[in-house]
Amino acid sequence: MAASDAELPPIPVYTHYLALICALIVIALMIFLPTSPEATTQPVALPEQASPRVLPLPLVHEPQLPPPRPTVASREPRWHSVTVNPGDSLSVIFARLGLGAEDLYRLLSNSEEFSALSHLLPGQAVKVRADPQGRLLELVHEYDRIRGIRLVREGEDFSLSRYTRDTEKRTGFAVGVIDNSFYQTARAVDLPDQLIIRMTEIFGWDIDFALDIRTGDSFVVLYEESFIDGEKIGDGEIVAAEFINRGEVNRAIRYQRSDGVVEYLTPAGRPMRQRFLRAPVDFRRISSHFQPERWHPVLGTKRPHRGVDYAAPVGTPVQAAGDGSVVSVGWKGGYGNTVVLRHGRRYTTLYGHLSRFRKGLSRGDRVHQGDIIGYVGQTGLATGPHLHYEFRIDGVHQDPVRVELPGPEPLEPGLLTDFHEQTERWVQRLDQHRRLALAEPRFSIPN
Repeated sequence: MAASDAELPPIPVYTHYLALICALIVIALMIFLPTSPEATTQPVALPEQASPRVLPLPLVHEPQLPPPRPTVASREPRWHSVTVNPGDSLSVIFARLGLGAEDLYRLLSNSEEFSALSHLLPGQAVKVRADPQGRLLELVHEYDRIRGIRLVREGEDFSLSRYTRDTEKRTGFAVGVIDNSFYQTARAVDLPDQLIIRMTEIFGWDIDFALDIRTGDSFVVLYEESFIDGEKIGDGEIVAAEFINRGEVNRAIRYQRSDGVVEYLTPAGRPMRQRFLRAPVDFRRISSHFQPERWHPVLGTKRPHRGVDYAAPVGTPVQAAGDGSVVSVGWKGGYGNTVVLRHGRRYTTLYGHLSRFRKGLSRGDRVHQGDIIGYVGQTGLATGPHLHYEFRIDGVHQDPVRVELPGPEPLEPGLLTDFHEQTERWVQRLDQHRRLALAEPRFSIPN
């Protein structure tokens, strides 16, 4: 019998289950495996019998970065103000503010124009403006409330300019009636110390403030005051003053000539300053007076003493008794170190036993009354430190203590007219204050 198609053996049932399981695994892998960075976000095509699912994209956690720092352009340069303390220098101030050493070197080595920065004084102000890196942009050095210098960066260098602030001038006044001493009364009416001293200098030719002051004496002082932005920054010169001593009225008016010379004159135009000082040194006592015959303490013989010996410590300044010129300066026998001055054609003065001379003083130099010409010593024939002072008229020795000194020369007619025009208002102000302010010391007359 021919062989017929033999029946194939039946496929085991478990084979079908195995195929189904493999298919499900493949589908599961396609659905749940995460997509790679290169994978697209297009939806996956599912078999028709499967329901479509929307799957969320995976979350990406970015690292937390610190907030951005402000740039240099967003930070404004700042001003810093420093008051100079004792021992401070510009380098100390720069280090304190964190400023660059290169800028410090440029300032201090630039030129003599910046020399003031090398000599800062306590109490002065230094203001600087710098960028955030400590690079100096601008510096202001205030000498005082009025004057100073300003430096501004220009590339790698600095330009310098000087400035002076405008001040407002006002006239202050003080009025007092003395009931104890001039100084105590002046302080009680708020007259500053420097103006009290100036009053004694102005009227010192006519009034002895140690011996002549009496209860009931009175004074009026008009003086300058300086203001900046409404704030008082200091007191200036006395412009007019009156002192009534023992019933005698003494007045002084400040006058500035066209050549800049300033002096105090009476309302009639006569200088308050006399032509000569009675004593050209601040002495403790007169150790030897002018005498025709005196036993010399060193030589042990009698001889004339043609001057006055003013005892004072070694180094006490000696002043020129009047305006004049230097005739000689050097060693002069028993006088030791000596200066001789000529005052016009008739008068000469001599200053002996000096310890040393003013630096640079030489023959022919012009001197003014009050200029320091030397210092008290004990050179030559002297037993102790003192100034030997002689006064001569036409070559003849006179007693400096008793001689009638020449009075001041009045202003020339041309200057006298200018003086009255400048000072008439101050005379009127003194009259007003005498009548009104003495009755009520706090009375104020408008400027």
